Amino acid sequence: LAQDPSVHYGKLLRLNDDGTPAADNPFVESGEYLPEVYTVGHRNIIGLDFHPDSGELWATENGPQGGDEANIIQAGTNYGWPIVSYGQHYDETFKNVREAPLHKPHSKYGFLEPIKNYTPAIGISEIIKIPQTFDSNFKNDYFVAAMGKYLHEGDLTIHHIRLNNEFNKIVYSSVIPIGERIRDLSFLENENKIIMILENTPSIGIIEKKD
Repeated sequence: LAQDPSVHYGKLLRLNDDGTPAADNPFVESGEYLPEVYTVGHRNIIGLDFHPDSGELWATENGPQGGDEANIIQAGTNYGWPIVSYGQHYDETFKNVREAPLHKPHSKYGFLEPIKNYTPAIGISEIIKIPQTFDSNFKNDYFVAAMGKYLHEGDLTIHHIRLNNEFNKIVYSSVIPIGERIRDLSFLENENKIIMILENTPSIGIIEKKD
């Protein structure tokens, strides 16, 4: 259904503040998709965040067995699910289904490559832009939260990624072990701290920069 133009499944929608379709939506002129549709071919978007300066929109997306993705969203783009994915079907009986071949890599089949794919999957959840007020060395820096249950696979952690100025290459990455499933992240501007919603405890965690 993510590739079916007649339904909203697997689509990212763009609306005005009052809920009406945006007039300059990229699919309106073609008439191929419903007017609210902004991008197509998604499996399960979990996090969305804008870069406050460039306006770049990031999305995190759960893959199947593997293939979690971090993408920069571009208007009118098809992100390929379930034609392409770096993951595998959980159920082997679906591996030969014509409508969901999960080809690899994306670029070979005419789709954009993710900025980052996580295989094994990390149970990717929220993504947030971390400003230079938190750390003067940060510029195009994001924190990506992980759920899952295996620390050695990158689960239960925060993944720190930094992009170049063209937003097409990761120039730095690191992993911050937390030891719990991180459902959500939020940056508190007034406090200059990052809040984590932790599931296992459950509890609220705080990350702050030490001088």
